Amino acid sequence: MIICCCECHKNWEFAENIPYSRIYSVNTYSLTRDREKIDIIPVCGGYDALFDKESRSFYSALDTNLSFTGRRLVITNSRKEMECWCAVDLRISAIDIFALEEFDDTHPAETSLNDLCQLWYTYKHCKVIRPLTDVQDAGLMLVDYYPYNEGFAEVISLYLFPSHKNIPALKFYPETGGFLNDNNDIICFPKIVVRITDTFGKEFSYILDNQ
Repeated sequence: MIICCCECHKNWEFAENIPYSRIYSVNTYSLTRDREKIDIIPVCGGYDALFDKESRSFYSALDTNLSFTGRRLVITNSRKEMECWCAVDLRISAIDIFALEEFDDTHPAETSLNDLCQLWYTYKHCKVIRPLTDVQDAGLMLVDYYPYNEGFAEVISLYLFPSHKNIPALKFYPETGGFLNDNNDIICFPKIVVRITDTFGKEFSYILDNQ
């Protein structure tokens, strides 16, 4: 067991200020439910050089550092392509959660649950935890993306709390190797609609049952 852990540890390294090799657009999203958590996973299409150029121009104007800092696989000559960290340009203007059944006295069917939700994601090379109500126009823009292990970095996770008073405040975690949520008040989502709107004029809507 000790040998196995040591070997796993040696396969990872901390990389700093590695320029994004490519920036991808989102074709759609894949949503999965895992107990109390809902994962929103951007699904990227093929690489579009024109989109990449426009995206870099947009973020450069905002003085954004287009590089990756964090934990990655150790690069060897046999897998040199894994050196290429990328990003997904989301530019999400809103994520809205609607209950399709009564949740409590103040949240009847077909009302928003945004005030009870918390968001986790990797943004600008940090793990970020924030109330969903904090997400404003283009509040989620670049998300780290590793094409050789999809679902490793670009996942956006949603959690539900019994009251807005339980939701922890905004936190940033500079280390991307993982962290724990200190709040134990997370509960299961009811049957919901998840609606994602971006600044490109796209809207995505998904129904998730409570099973």
